[in-house]
Amino acid sequence: MTVASLRVAQKICELSDWEVTNLSLQKIIYFCHMIYMGRNEGKPLINEHFQASMYGPVLPTLYKKLKKYGADSIPNRFYGVAAITDETLNSFIEEVAGALLKREPWELVALTHSKNGAWAKNYIPGHDKTIPNADIIEEYAEFKTPAHSTF
Repeated sequence: MTVASLRVAQKICELSDWEVTNLSLQKIIYFCHMIYMGRNEGKPLINEHFQASMYGPVLPTLYKKLKKYGADSIPNRFYGVAAITDETLNSFIEEVAGALLKREPWELVALTHSKNGAWAKNYIPGHDKTIPNADIIEEYAEFKTPAHSTF
């Protein structure tokens, strides 16, 4: 099931009690997308491609909508965004986001900047290059190791 980034963002913001920042939200959605694809034969979670930005993978549409909050928590500005009704998908997002919302933003940035990860393969300073889903799926293999047993 592919969903809009705003629907996943709303769910994660709710799970954080509206305490998550745009930086952390982008990284958490990235890991949700990666893990979902890894567990579901490469089927994407998000219906938009990530770009390799200076601070890691970002969804351009979501970033533009939320950048005005800077490093502050994102308030509930998702009016008119339909909630995710699929219980399996909700449980999945709760599992992944629940583990990652405990992490500091700098930890999430470090995780997305892994040497052999999709971001590192595609980041070019000064350019926001699209990160192919195939690279994200390859990165998932690293996150199935005991060092990342949270996932």
